[in-house]
Amino acid sequence: VLRKIAIVYCVLELLRMSFLFVEWIEVGGFNQILPWISWAGNILGITAVFSYGLGRTVFPKTVWLFILIFYVSLRSYELYPHGLIPMDTDLYLAVIISLRYAYFVVPSILCLYYFCFNNDAYKTL
Repeated sequence: VLRKIAIVYCVLELLRMSFLFVEWIEVGGFNQILPWISWAGNILGITAVFSYGLGRTVFPKTVWLFILIFYVSLRSYELYPHGLIPMDTDLYLAVIISLRYAYFVVPSILCLYYFCFNNDAYKTL
């Protein structure tokens, strides 16, 4: 059941990311390096969820570890300057922002953790 949920999640996120990609191209958002690095992290995170959903190991364990380090450091760098939620935001909007961020980040981190630190990951897939 979790693998099917992972596939549905990937389809929904790829649709959302395709709309965001078109918007970024229209406004000229790819003229700096940070958007390219951020999109690379997003794609690697979706790849982890997708490979978990398919039950395939796309990369060896050491590559998954480097992807996990890159993904967590990228997400930490995005949150470092201002945090996730500004201080003057009301509670309702803060909860919505937190849930949206968790919906985007947590599945990728869980799948990356599974491929990096679960000893049975490569035996059961």
